[in-house]
Amino acid sequence: MREAYRKNKHLLYDAIEDKHIIMFTFTDENEHKYVEIEEKMIVLLKKLIDKTKL
Repeated sequence: MREAYRKNKHLLYDAIEDKHIIMFTFTDENEHKYVEIEEKMIVLLKKLIDKTKL
């Protein structure tokens, strides 16, 4: 999850001018593929961008 955020944080940094503190907590007993986690991280970052632009 850390790598997925690191690779895609530019989406957030480019879209939001204000500084924010973000913490992600992932709890699941199942193991997930990196591609799935990265896709969900991108969706999450885009939702966060939309919420902060209101």
